[in-house]
Amino acid sequence: MRKRTIRLTQENLKDIVEETVKRVLPLINHQPSKDDIFDLDSIPMDILDNGWQRYHPYLFTIDHRNPLANRVVEESTDYKKQILLVKEAIVKTFPIDETQFVIKEGSHGLYAAILVALTDDNVDIIEQAMEDKGFFRSQPTDEKLLLDRKNRTWIDVRFEPKEPDDVTQEVHRKYSILYHLTPSVFEDNVKKDGLKVSNNNPNYRYSESRVFLSEGDVTDEDIQQLVNTLYAQAQDRHINGLTPEYSLFAFDLSKMGNDFRFFYDINEPKGLYTKIPIPPTYIVQVKHISAESTDKIP
Repeated sequence: MRKRTIRLTQENLKDIVEETVKRVLPLINHQPSKDDIFDLDSIPMDILDNGWQRYHPYLFTIDHRNPLANRVVEESTDYKKQILLVKEAIVKTFPIDETQFVIKEGSHGLYAAILVALTDDNVDIIEQAMEDKGFFRSQPTDEKLLLDRKNRTWIDVRFEPKEPDDVTQEVHRKYSILYHLTPSVFEDNVKKDGLKVSNNNPNYRYSESRVFLSEGDVTDEDIQQLVNTLYAQAQDRHINGLTPEYSLFAFDLSKMGNDFRFFYDINEPKGLYTKIPIPPTYIVQVKHISAESTDKIP
């Protein structure tokens, strides 16, 4: 049999190196943190072996005509009920063990974390299944790759409900103002056009566009930490024209009508968001804040 050879050119060598760095660098940089949920060293190998396969349903012996596998999430704002129903459906439909689908409680509600084998298109298939059942991928730390004891790569993918609890009345009862941070390079745009719903990072909450806000009782320390985090995330995304300067804006809630509905951001302790644009007439600039040096950012 004639062996197939590949001609290695400078161009495809560059592609190979870039792809290797892209896959390996997160592994090198990954340090355990409070956000970590899965410890692959503690999960039995038979569970990991079972999960290390393609997730296409037609390869499985499970009866996918089972109503549970196709059930649409009930119209309910009960996070726990929603996520438990989805967990039951996903675990029954895909080769995912109970230990690979964890329900966690954050500051503002429950969310789901799923340990997915990074083979073929497993992540896309699980993500679509969760989308169909009323959830979307939401956590930036899900880009951290994990290695098991056989050097196989896994990824921790986080999801939250598409339709969370409406907390508008609670927000108006607790606060008179809300805050928003934006890179200072966009300051003039905010003053002229207000805040438009957007999604700047395609890998972070990309199923829904929002205007992200902070609660009215955030401290200076909270705001500084958020500036540091936003700047670090922007650096990771290699945004052009990036500077460490951010502008803090405030909103007078008494001027905002009932059209503005507010929801808690599950991933931020003092985070809120609204799904409609905020006109410049509601916005007042407070001050400029600089991100601290990267060695201070956790």
